[in-house]
Amino acid sequence: MRKKTVKFNKSGLVNLPNDKPVVYKIMSEKGKTVYTGVANRGHVRDRLEEHLRKGKDRIPGTMVQIEQLDNISQARKKESNIIARTDPKYNKQRTVASFFEPVSFSKSKGRNAVKKRTVKK
Repeated sequence: MRKKTVKFNKSGLVNLPNDKPVVYKIMSEKGKTVYTGVANRGHVRDRLEEHLRKGKDRIPGTMVQIEQLDNISQARKKESNIIARTDPKYNKQRTVASFFEPVSFSKSKGRNAVKKRTVKK
């Protein structure tokens, strides 16, 4: 397993190996991880270039660090661990459940009254 850190631009990405699956971290100017992802063997540079382009996959960052792994399942497991540990800003995924706010029922306002409540993370 090999790690490498380069500038997050087209010329930096050219220097990344493409021969094994990787887990990658896009980092801010201050070194904080803002996004973590995985890329299959042979698609490392392509996947990272998607984050450089304008559009829905654009991730702002100044550096990218990759770690090569033996297979994609190892990379996905490592990605999950990194996301759980660092809580990157751009790894927020939308699920059906996230569109619904938690509610509680209040008898004081009637049987069918619904009161919004906030959930602490």
